[in-house]
Amino acid sequence: MARAGHTAGVGRRHVATLLLSSLAVAGSLGCDGSGGGLPDAIAPGPDRGTPSRDAGPDGCVPGQGCDGGTSVGAPLCAPLLCSSDEQCGGPKDDCLVSEGGLPFCARACDAQEPCPPGYACKGPGGVAATRGQCVPQSGRCDRTGESCGADRPCTGPESLCATMGGAARCTRACASAADCPQGFKACLPDDGGRKVCQPLPDPSSASCGVRASDDGLGAACATAGCPSSASVCAPAGNRLGVAFCTRGCDSDLACGPEAFCAPLPPLGGTHCVPYRCACAAEPTPLGASLGKALAQVKRTSCDVGHRYGDLRKVYAASLTDDPFRLSSYNRLYYAPLAVPAFRARLLDRVRAAKASPEPVGSLLRLAAELWDEPLPDPLPATASSPTFEEAVVELHAGDGRPRGELLAELAPKAKELPLVLKAKLVPLLVALRRAIALRHEALAALLPDEGQLLRFFSNLPGIYYRIKPGAMVGGPIDLAKELDRTVLERQLRYAKLAEAAAVLARAVETSGLRELTVTGTFSFNHLTPVGRLVIGDGRDQVYRADDPAFAGDLALLVDVGGDDRYELAVGANRSVRNPISLAIDLGGRDRYGYAAVPGPYDGTTRPVSDADGRAAPPEPPQSQSMEARQGAGRLGVGMLFDYGKGDDRYESLRFSQGFGELGVGVLFDDGGNDLYRAEAGAQGSALFGLGLLVDLGGDDEHQGYTLVQGASLVKGVGLLADLEGDDTYRTEPGNTYIRKSQRRKQDDYLYSASLSQGAAEGRRGDFPPDGIANQVHSSGGLGLLVDLAGADRYTCGAFCQGAGYWFGLGVLLDAEGNDRYDGRVYCLGAGAHFGLGLFHDARGDDSYGATLPLVGLSLGFGHDFSFAWHQDDGGADDYHGAWATFGQGSTSSTALFVNVGGDDVYSSSHYSGFGGTAAGEDYQSPTHPRHRLRVTGIFLDLGGGKDSYSRKPFFSPDPLGNDAAWVHPLLQGYTGPDGEPTWSKRAPDLPNSFGVGLDGP
Repeated sequence: MARAGHTAGVGRRHVATLLLSSLAVAGSLGCDGSGGGLPDAIAPGPDRGTPSRDAGPDGCVPGQGCDGGTSVGAPLCAPLLCSSDEQCGGPKDDCLVSEGGLPFCARACDAQEPCPPGYACKGPGGVAATRGQCVPQSGRCDRTGESCGADRPCTGPESLCATMGGAARCTRACASAADCPQGFKACLPDDGGRKVCQPLPDPSSASCGVRASDDGLGAACATAGCPSSASVCAPAGNRLGVAFCTRGCDSDLACGPEAFCAPLPPLGGTHCVPYRCACAAEPTPLGASLGKALAQVKRTSCDVGHRYGDLRKVYAASLTDDPFRLSSYNRLYYAPLAVPAFRARLLDRVRAAKASPEPVGSLLRLAAELWDEPLPDPLPATASSPTFEEAVVELHAGDGRPRGELLAELAPKAKELPLVLKAKLVPLLVALRRAIALRHEALAALLPDEGQLLRFFSNLPGIYYRIKPGAMVGGPIDLAKELDRTVLERQLRYAKLAEAAAVLARAVETSGLRELTVTGTFSFNHLTPVGRLVIGDGRDQVYRADDPAFAGDLALLVDVGGDDRYELAVGANRSVRNPISLAIDLGGRDRYGYAAVPGPYDGTTRPVSDADGRAAPPEPPQSQSMEARQGAGRLGVGMLFDYGKGDDRYESLRFSQGFGELGVGVLFDDGGNDLYRAEAGAQGSALFGLGLLVDLGGDDEHQGYTLVQGASLVKGVGLLADLEGDDTYRTEPGNTYIRKSQRRKQDDYLYSASLSQGAAEGRRGDFPPDGIANQVHSSGGLGLLVDLAGADRYTCGAFCQGAGYWFGLGVLLDAEGNDRYDGRVYCLGAGAHFGLGLFHDARGDDSYGATLPLVGLSLGFGHDFSFAWHQDDGGADDYHGAWATFGQGSTSSTALFVNVGGDDVYSSSHYSGFGGTAAGEDYQSPTHPRHRLRVTGIFLDLGGGKDSYSRKPFFSPDPLGNDAAWVHPLLQGYTGPDGEPTWSKRAPDLPNSFGVGLDGP
């Protein structure tokens, strides 16, 4: 162990003090957050550590050095990135650096104050001593997941040794997954019945009849009865051959969050089916048709997809079970027949949000669940303040200014404000303060060190985006380094960020501001330690970034009406000192933009540059903007609410319009024909955060290039929800992923992939976007686009419209309307390299690929351990396919294409697909680790209708046709027109490779 650097400690400590003191209240604030109207907030002072969850009411952590009920230092190995000894509490406690480079607070030790179990007293140079500092014997502070016992105790303030499945591991107690670190995002009983954080359990059919949910569904019942909550035993005569507990139902809502209502042969009627038991049921709309198609190759629905553990036969645990894997991915990847229920539940939740008086709050709750960071239910109430002025004063608490002086300064500033407006703003100010406290809890590990705080704020986007030269603070974020990995996996409390956003959303949506009509001339402008408070009247306002009146950070901006123009960042965290930024515009046709600085590489169609410009050749001229705008949360929460149903215009470059990065970003627009234009990282996108764009109605246009329109990267959930109107979604279809021979001259080949319209991508350590080839693989998050109504138009290039890459889950759901879809490659329900892509159009006469030339690998295509599902319910649909489309599985993947009802037209420029499979020659060897793994392609056109098929001539005869069933020709030994066996070298005789098709009622 080495000493941390001390030369910069004083300055860093000063910044930390300012940040933390802005959360303090007038008077003292206990470790439990009591006092001063901040219930449950944890706001430590600058000279004491953050209280542990194991701390008693006096703040003392047992065994961690207490004197008279007061902690004399931070808990050993506390989640604190210290930069100086002064931050470690006791006068003799040192800030040390672990063997892996992680700063932590040690504790002085000697014969009278020995170290607790798991720690050793060591002097300079790490030599055992009778007087020195307590350091972990293992060399690691956080031993979460490692084996433990009497001779190997767990270290860290929240670690405990728990037996799970017969194995003892270091973990922590929990109430929900929100309490658990990455890699242990399941809060389940240990062997003794105590709820502790555990790795995500087996979600596959292998656990059906083995593991029960909280209400007993899925429990074994062959030899024992079922609990009253799941009183029916489904006999082992089902497809799984497993007896499990269930109960009757009439809707999915009756079955809880992890089950659905469906026919369950051989039982009559409908019963609750846990997701992991899904293949035993006949989910809507597949019914018995899937089984009929699979019977042609002597398979059942329980043969669809991979078995839990298949990946471990081929790859190391660092890839197969990386800590950022979302539970939704695992649940669907290993139980794919649960997809219809999962999609239906998502649509139901979004419809409920539309009908709710709190649409943003409802969608935040959904997004937090998908993020594995569930919100408290209900949210804790926040205390109120008697007056507007006093609520503002509380934002100054801890900065040293006398209360009377502040009130005297505020009185003339607030005098012009209408009383009714001031009254409605008080709950917002209280919520703002509560959200700041929650943000502090979430980022407590980073707050004491300004250098690290700035580094994560500035450099984290560099994992995927080009950072402007000179804009990086310190070194890049590298997940191979213990410090960076520990912060992102173990120390950040992401759920607190979600809760901070939910607290603000509730305050805004219940404030009554939306219905408020205020006249007269007034203004309010006041600077607080956490940002400026600005209130404008109903005149047409211009908010400029170079106006001294708006200099610095904005904590709250409220404009009550008028056609306003915003040329500065609103509803976005602009610095590390700006934890929360909330903007509300109550009416008018508003324009949200920025100060444009045209550059030589902008071209004629790209968004005009800002002061950060574009990369210069030979690099692609991508935007280098580092300014977040218009509902962006970076190391905090940024939210923009636009009311009044005006025709608004939102223009930015990067990190905007509902973007979350180590934070939560929300853009809400309640109607009007709006334009959303950005280049990258916008319109409901996220990286280690939540990003939401919610539009209630109007004919809207969404334009972008990459990572936009419901997209996510690692540990992100990006959601775009457009709830009504004929909308246009366009990302530039010119992506460098498309080979040159198939490119169009009119397209801008600026980015490698669209990653849009319901798309998610992880990080491949062997092909890293940041150039750091560290072999650290991280799962993608969840990207979701939901459009509830209207005749919509979708255009994109590569990896879009329900596409997943590298353990990412991408989903596009369109509920109704005559829609048009155009994509070029890996789109419309596609997955590659462990990706999971889901596409669902529920109703309407739809067109696919009629305008853009489709390259292929789309319309239900999976490659390399992926899973893809394309489904269209109802309507007379027109499909234009190409290479490897219409339900084709490739290289240990599964793909389904499902169309329900309507007179459909299928045409393809290629002869592959329609329930096909493909794999490399090397898999033919029985010794290859993938030889026996499943490769599946399924094509289903159900519900009748007069369908027509045409594709490039190759098979003789071609089995496709209306009211026909077929096994993929490549598996039946068909010959082509030239008399040669079809794909003899590209479709090896794998024991678990099967492709089938069915057209019929």
